[in-house]
Amino acid sequence: MGQTLGLRTGSMMFHLAGSGKDRIELRGTIMATTQVGRSEHAVSREEKLISFNDAMDKLSREERFRATVYAMNTLLVQKGIYSPEEFEFQFRQFAQKNLS
Repeated sequence: MGQTLGLRTGSMMFHLAGSGKDRIELRGTIMATTQVGRSEHAVSREEKLISFNDAMDKLSREERFRATVYAMNTLLVQKGIYSPEEFEFQFRQFAQKNLS
């Protein structure tokens, strides 16, 4: 069974789906973007960052899904698409709906 995550920001809706074939799709509204530099908090300057292909090979399916959600959320906050507080509110609202 696949995992699905829907993420709505303003008038944009992103749909992230992981299928049983370890495939991840990202569908959403195309938008103009701005370049976001490497986060200074990610790793120290002396530490080399793992390559994307190595990460895909070494992470489990669940870890790849979680890394994708983390990366999307981080970029959306850094680009000012939404604030951490708006994300938290949406997260809490989703949890309340699903736990009721």
